[in-house]
Order: sequence, then C-alpha cells, then structure tokens
Amino acid sequence: MKTHWMRALETDRARAAQGSAISQTMVDEWTHIWAERLGRPSTDERFDVCDETGQPTGIIAPRWLCHLLGLRHRAVHVLLQAPNGLFVLQVRSHDKADWPGLIDVSVGGHLRAGQDYESAARREMEEELGITPTMLAPPGLVPIGQPQPGCDEDPRQPLLLNRQFNQLYIARLAASGLDTIRFQDGEVCALYLCNAREVERLVSSNSCAPGLTHSWMLYQAKRDLISEE
Repeated sequence: MKTHWMRALETDRARAAQGSAISQTMVDEWTHIWAERLGRPSTDERFDVCDETGQPTGIIAPRWLCHLLGLRHRAVHVLLQAPNGLFVLQVRSHDKADWPGLIDVSVGGHLRAGQDYESAARREMEEELGITPTMLAPPGLVPIGQPQPGCDEDPRQPLLLNRQFNQLYIARLAASGLDTIRFQDGEVCALYLCNAREVERLVSSNSCAPGLTHSWMLYQAKRDLISEE
C-alpha cells in the first residue's frame, strides 16, 4: 500500500475511534473513498456502529469498513462443552482472512444491523456447526456477563483493526449433540476437544485466535465469582 494511503488510514482510524461523534455522512464518505482505494465493493454485510459504551448509534456501516477503520460494532461468542465436560473448540478454516488455521472459541460471529445478541448466537451456531436449540442440554444458551470491549489486530494484516463489543454465551451439548455437528459454511475445518488445562495453555501461550482468549478470560472471571458466592 502507498505511504500516503497509510497516513490517510491512520487519520481516519483516529476519527473513527471517537465513537459517538461519528455521523452517517462520515461513514458514507469513508465507504466511497476507501472502496475506490482498495477496490472493495461498497455493498457488504452491514453492522450497527456502536458508541464507546457498546450501544448502537443508529449508524450503519459495511463489515469491511468496520474492520478497516476500527469502527465499533458488536459480536457474539459461544463456548460449548461436550456432554463429558470437554470444551468443544473450532479450528478456523485456512481460507479465513483473519487468523486462518488457529484454534478459536466454539462459535463466533458478528451481529448484523438490527440484530440482538442471542439471535446472532443462534444463527452463528447453525451456520458454522449446524447446531440448533434442540441439540443443547437445558438451560440452553446462558449469557456470561455483559458485552465486553475488545480491540484485535493481526500483524500479518495491517488493514485489519477489529474493535468490537463481545457477548459471551456458554452451553452444553445434549447427549447426541456431537454426532450431529456439521461444518455448514466452510468457516470451520475441524473441532478440537480438550479440558480446561489445555484451553489455559492455548491462551497463555498466545497460540489461539483472539476470540478464544477474550472468551476464556471472561469465562474464568465469571467462574471465580461463582466460587466466591
């Protein structure tokens, strides 16, 4: 990428970080300018842009622009356990643009414009692993804490700045849940079943995708609070 483009990118990222000061006009201008510079389509999956507290501002931006400029948006993660208690993690497809081939949280994805966290979690479970509500043991999806802010960068991809609010859910698969899992959309290439110690090793060694790191830290913090009650 040309040097003056990088300077322009830094400037626009600094403006995008202001959150509540962003207008739809600014987003539309960015979409037009950066679509021309990068050869990206101006149309793409749309996200709600959020303020500094994680609340939608009423402004909508294409997915690629959110990830280019670091516009705050919302995402959901699901941490699944098998009936025997092992954690069911996904191995990201090697064709994924970000963190290809790394072990990640069981299910993860973004909220589309106008969507809520739980419906996004259910959609992502079905799209990535073919999991429907009947494949979960009671009580089904359980939210853990409130959406947490995160900012992820991949050193291999200077055009990626993923600034999002993550809501974590946990769930346990029903007895036949593993038997019916299918890799529906090609985003997952394998499953990795392991105990808590192995998850801790992955996170501590920084050898997993950021989604697993964020989710595990929140999960552990919640478990600590439960043990103190």
